[in-house]
Amino acid sequence: MVPLYSELVLTYSFNCYFRQTWTDPRLKFNGSTNQQLSLSMAMLDKIWKPDTYFWNGARSYTHMMTNSNRLVRLSPDGTVLYSSRLTIRGPL
Repeated sequence: MVPLYSELVLTYSFNCYFRQTWTDPRLKFNGSTNQQLSLSMAMLDKIWKPDTYFWNGARSYTHMMTNSNRLVRLSPDGTVLYSSRLTIRGPL
């Protein structure tokens, strides 16, 4: 992650892979402890996910070039791993 600064307009911008994990007991399934299911982006729209925001973020966006640059994996205990490539911009 390399932040970019603009002293003329006092803003910053950086690219990152933002990752979150949470556990939803409603998503438990029978499987071995090291087994994970990769979920489609359509399934991501159907499950609960945290409403995360970046304080003072302006004109931030998710990268969608060629593919969605997002990943969702589900563990047998209901733990969800979500990863997304973001560009965050905001005032200094």
